[in-house]
Amino acid sequence: MQEIISEVSNILAGRIIISEWELERIILRALLRRLKLRAIGYKYEDVVEEIKNSFISEPLSLKNIHFSEKLEIQGEIFFHIHTHFPDEEEIKRVYKEMIKSKRFIDSTFIFNRIMDNFFEGYSIKEGLLREYIGKYRYAVSYSLLEDVELDLETHKEIAKEYPGEYVIVVPTEREVQPFIRFFKKYSEIVKSLNIKIWVADAEKIYVNPFIGYPRDIKLWKKFKNPKSASMISSLWRGKVDKID
Repeated sequence: MQEIISEVSNILAGRIIISEWELERIILRALLRRLKLRAIGYKYEDVVEEIKNSFISEPLSLKNIHFSEKLEIQGEIFFHIHTHFPDEEEIKRVYKEMIKSKRFIDSTFIFNRIMDNFFEGYSIKEGLLREYIGKYRYAVSYSLLEDVELDLETHKEIAKEYPGEYVIVVPTEREVQPFIRFFKKYSEIVKSLNIKIWVADAEKIYVNPFIGYPRDIKLWKKFKNPKSASMISSLWRGKVDKID
């Protein structure tokens, strides 16, 4: 527990305000960073709640950043440190992060159903890392695309150690540009590590490939659009001069 609290505090260094939704998203990232393959089968729900309470209610460690004060913004509750009241820019940033985090956390429950259907016929081991075992083995994690970049070293270690295929499932974005930017910067690295990144739509209940396909060719027909990875690659080549 202490090492997870320390990891969360490191990620939050310099922050003065947070939403419960963003805090949960960061805790999940910290757990994966620390546990890596031990996250397979790891029941994380109670741990997440305990660590959240440590940051916004009763600190469990001297390393805790303590967001002791509440602030309501447009019906949403935020927590900030006692010694600093957030300014307008900090409020705008944290509200934006809250929206992204809330959408992501709500979607993960639907992602479980999407991936269970995708791997129909495979056995399932639930946990922070979800494992499917059948003709091949697959370890599946959920992340925002922007967090994949921040946690890339962790994903590298998992992919290197896992005796199967490692898949990161990210939610859809309103714009295609984040995917093109990521593809330009990281696609070769991700491919070389044999990491797959797929995109799930929690509203329309489907998953598509972004980078990489499963070795089990029978699974390809489970994608709504199996050619979507090639489409992103084509878009990148067409727009490379316009992307930072």
